Amino acid sequence: MPTQAQARSHYARQKGIVLRAIQAVRAALRVRRDAQAVARVTATFQFASAKASADTMAEWAGTPSTVRPTAFAGWTAAGFPLTDPLDAILARIDAEVDTRAAEMLREIDRLVASEVADAGRAASQAAIVAEPLWTNYVRMLNPPSCARCAILAGRIYRDLEAFQRHPLCDCVMVPVSDWQEANDSGLVS
Repeated sequence: MPTQAQARSHYARQKGIVLRAIQAVRAALRVRRDAQAVARVTATFQFASAKASADTMAEWAGTPSTVRPTAFAGWTAAGFPLTDPLDAILARIDAEVDTRAAEMLREIDRLVASEVADAGRAASQAAIVAEPLWTNYVRMLNPPSCARCAILAGRIYRDLEAFQRHPLCDCVMVPVSDWQEANDSGLVS
């Protein structure tokens, strides 16, 4: 069972990966507005997020990781190639670059941040499902949090129960075997 400090460390690592992804994508866009190049950069960070999450879950379980991080790279959480939404956003940027570039770059930031964080959460859930020690997880917030996430936090979810999230959600899932373990660790209120 991970401690609250370990869970916070995992969160900080995932947030750092997301921030580095946004910086790398912004740098790639300064060189050239190319969806393929941006998708490659984003996929690299999706892989990093998924690998970090899978490795963390394996470390917490004391078992080797059974999750393939490459399965979470290069695709949106909805199952489409990353180039699809990137092509659409970049086409709009080219059409309105002078008046709307800052707004559209924020959309790309939001897409990249959400997809990189989702890759990490999806890898965490895959690792939790694969580990027989854990049958539940607790949603952990990093305040300040939105009202939607605050309502969902601090309760136990079954390992196969979907992790409800919204764009730019920064919550993470912490595996637990039962309510008592979650309560003893201070993860539930």
